[in-house]
Amino acid sequence: MASFTIRCYTSNDPTEEPVLKSRDLSKPIDVEAMRAEGIHFLEAWVSADVDLSQYGWVKSNAKVSVYGNQLWVFPRQRLVVDAPDFPE
Repeated sequence: MASFTIRCYTSNDPTEEPVLKSRDLSKPIDVEAMRAEGIHFLEAWVSADVDLSQYGWVKSNAKVSVYGNQLWVFPRQRLVVDAPDFPE
């Protein structure tokens, strides 16, 4: 499989800028090494006809993009929730 750009996140913070890395998505992910780097979530947008589940990735519930790509996540999708607006 070709190399893809993945987004690496350290938290669920919606304002966090991802660290971009290139990775062959078919290679096993060393979870311990990933955690040692402080990375907790990975995201990759790939063609909708590619199935990454056999490599441990999870298909996101996000819709297919306008470019025809599907979001895949590892080990699970980030739960990004904006803080509620409370009246003062």
